[in-house]
Amino acid sequence: MNCKISFQERAKLGMEMLSKRSPVTLEEARAQVKLLKDWSTSNSKQGQHTIINESEKDIITVKI
Repeated sequence: MNCKISFQERAKLGMEMLSKRSPVTLEEARAQVKLLKDWSTSNSKQGQHTIINESEKDIITVKI
C-alpha cells in the first residue's frame, strides 16, 4: 500500500470501495450491532475472569 497518498486520495479510494459493496438494510445493520455488542460483552467478561484467576493464583503463591 502506498503510504504517501493525500487525505483526499484516500477518501476517494474509500468511496470507490464503498460504492462496490452491496447496500445494507437497517435490519442487517441492527443485527450486526447486536452481534458486536454480544461479542464485546463476552470477551470483556472472559478477560475479567482471566484477571481474577491470575490474581487468585498470585494470592495463593504469596506474590502480593
